[in-house]
Amino acid sequence: MVNHDHSPAQLRALLVDPAVFTGPYDLALTGGLLDADILPAWATRANRPELNSEIPAELVYPIYYPGVEKSAKQASFSAKLKKGVSHIASTVRLMRLGKSGDFDIVHF
Repeated sequence: MVNHDHSPAQLRALLVDPAVFTGPYDLALTGGLLDADILPAWATRANRPELNSEIPAELVYPIYYPGVEKSAKQASFSAKLKKGVSHIASTVRLMRLGKSGDFDIVHF
């Protein structure tokens, strides 16, 4: 989970990548933000065993797709429906997180 130790003057950025489709980009963006003294946090899914997540775990809010571990691309209709409902619930969690007031920047 996200480390909240930062100076009050340090900018905080909430970055959103629900399914971690852009891992190398996420890694490069994280590094650039840290180099610029901006503390990034990622709203995404929990790391999946078959993926090597480039985002450091301590910077992740795993709010997307809890309990929906597999892709719905070739899944049954009920699995796709479950993922769709999970996405809606995850978006509500994202809105709450964004409204928490902890972030200066939100990037999709």
